Parts: sequence; structure tokens; C-alpha cells
Amino acid sequence: PKLKPGKPVRILHLGDLHIERITARERQLNRLIDDLRPDLILFSGDVINLSYVEDPQAWQAAREILSQWKAPGGVYVVAGSPAVDLEEVFPRLVTGLPHTWLKEDLVTVTINGQDLNLIGLTCTHRPFLDSPRLQALTARSNDNFTILVYHTPDLAPNASNTGKIDLQVSGHTHGGQIRLPWFGALFAASLYGKRFESGRRQLSSMTLYVTRGIGLE
Repeated sequence: PKLKPGKPVRILHLGDLHIERITARERQLNRLIDDLRPDLILFSGDVINLSYVEDPQAWQAAREILSQWKAPGGVYVVAGSPAVDLEEVFPRLVTGLPHTWLKEDLVTVTINGQDLNLIGLTCTHRPFLDSPRLQALTARSNDNFTILVYHTPDLAPNASNTGKIDLQVSGHTHGGQIRLPWFGALFAASLYGKRFESGRRQLSSMTLYVTRGIGLE
């Protein structure tokens, strides 16, 4: 109900790139992004693979891939897991690129006549620490349709309880990585187990979407 009638806004949500070197996977990814022509790109963190986080060649590969992401409404990124998107490394990956790093920030973008609020929060994997910071940001928001970009789905119950977030986009779980037919993930890296393993979930009036990610870990 917060959205106006008219041309829809096409949002591309990406997560968990986990790059080491540029391979056929990354090249195909960027071809698909070009073909989709989204209005807005949101990235929910984890750029480098864990064992490569201090590898300058991996940093350069990441910057090359990220630099090719383009959308009329912009590209917005948040840092992922603290062990993956290191505090001292993540700025090297995104600074100078034509992207916006949402670091404890709220911005408003206008796309196809729609005013959207974007909230980006750095993940600590401790919802009891991150929830008060989210509440402080939502206290500044208005009645626009509001999207939270946050690495893990574990903040979703807290985000829903604010009554201000309409859509949360997250990743981190990789859909469990190992999945069985009809059962899904054998294990999901979430405080809530399989509840938020992947895909779309509805929490009261808030929609959560959990991507399975581009890479693996």
C-alpha cells in the first residue's frame, strides 16, 4: 500500500560473492546482470572467500567485478560477516567505486516515481547489539516503502517488530549449501535454524528475502 501505481521498480539483490579469482562464474554473473537491466542493485555482503580475505589479488578481482555493476537507481552495498568482510579490508574493496556503502545509514532514492528508503546496517551476528542500532535508524525514517539491507536473516524478527521495515534482503545461509529434495538444507547458518534458510518469508507486514548467494564457503 505504500507504493504508487505505475511502472514497477526492478530490484536485483545479490549476496555472498565469495570471490577468489575471476572465473567463468563471475563473468557469467556480470553478463546476467547486464541482461536483467535492474533499476536498483542491492548487495548484502561477503565479497571475498574466507581463506582469501588478506589476498591482494582477490581484492583486485573483487573490485574488477564489482565495478561493472550498474543500475540507474544506483548500487548499494553493506559489509557481511566480520570474519569475511574485514573491517580493515572492506573499504579497500568499495572505496572509489561508483557504489554507495550503506554503513549505518538511511538514504532515500527515487526510481520510476517511487520514493524508497534504503537502510544499511553492518552485521555483527549479534541481533541484541544490532537491533538498537536499527531502531535508531528507523526512528529517522518516514512513511516511504523501506528496505533493510543486512547480511544475515537473523535480524528479521527485530526488523519486523519496528513496524517500519517493509522488505529485508539478506544472505549468509547459502541455502544450507547442501540440500536434499523435499527437505532442503541439512544445516542453515542461522540462529533460527531452517526457518530462514532461503527464499521468501513473511513476518507480519514485513517480507524477508534470503538469497542463496553467488559463491560458496
